[in-house]
Order: sequence, then C-alpha cells, then structure tokens
Amino acid sequence: MSETIRLCPKCSDVMQIGFIPDFSYGAAALETKWFYGEVTKGFFGGVKASPMGGIPVHAWRCAGCGFLEFFAVPKPA
Repeated sequence: MSETIRLCPKCSDVMQIGFIPDFSYGAAALETKWFYGEVTKGFFGGVKASPMGGIPVHAWRCAGCGFLEFFAVPKPA
C-alpha cells in the first residue's frame, strides 16, 4: 500500500486509510465492493451481485473529526 498522505476536506487533519468489512456471511469477513447500476432484489430479499465482480471500496477516516470518505478504485490489470 502506498504511503499517500490525505488531508481531511472538512478540518484539514490527517486522513487514515482503512476498510469496512462485510460480515453478512457470519464469521467470515468479506471486502466491501461497489457495483454499477440499480439494485436488483434476490430471491430471499437480498440483492443480486456476483461475488467475483465489483470494485473494492477503500475508506479514509479523519483522525481529527472522524469524517469518512470512500473510494472504489479498480485493481491494476
């Protein structure tokens, strides 16, 4: 992971990179992902999405005010 320094757009303090795990499958934590388009409901009330698709979501949190900012950046090919 690169050592990019980001400053908070709200208070100008330092932002820290992190992630928000998806615990919807019980104890196994998955990486949160972004999918293009409208939500399509699945058979059991969930949403339809390919587990192999999507773009990983990275979160940045301000150490000062707690502001969160999310980015969905595709992995390099």
